[in-house]
Amino acid sequence: MKSDEWLNYVKGVMFHFRQPVPGFNAVIHTNVPVGSGLSSSAALEVATLAFLEQLTGKKVASAAEGAKMCQRAEHTFANVPCGIMDQLIAIGGRADHALLIDCRFVKLYHFSLHKEFEG
Repeated sequence: MKSDEWLNYVKGVMFHFRQPVPGFNAVIHTNVPVGSGLSSSAALEVATLAFLEQLTGKKVASAAEGAKMCQRAEHTFANVPCGIMDQLIAIGGRADHALLIDCRFVKLYHFSLHKEFEG
C-alpha cells in the first residue's frame, strides 16, 4: 500500500456520511500493522464514522447502517470488494458481551458474559 492510500478509507466514510462536516485537524496513530489480518481498515472506517458523529452531532440510524456505510466506503474509495463482517464486529462490540453477527441480514445480537452470574 502506498503511504497515502489509507486516506481513501477516511475519504470514503466522509463521502458516504452524507452530512455537512466542518473543517477539522486530526491525527491518526496506530500500532496495528497494515495487512496484519487484524481488520485495520474496518477499524479505521468505524473510528472515522464515530469521529464524524461526534463532530457533527448526527448519528447513523443503527449499527447495521453504520457498518454498511463503512463497507460502501471500502468498496468505492479503496476499491476493496470486502464483506461486512469486519465492519459489523468493529461497530457492534460492547464490553462484557459476546457478539453474534448475521452477515446475510446484517444483524447484531449481544449476549452478556455475566448474565448467568447476575442475581
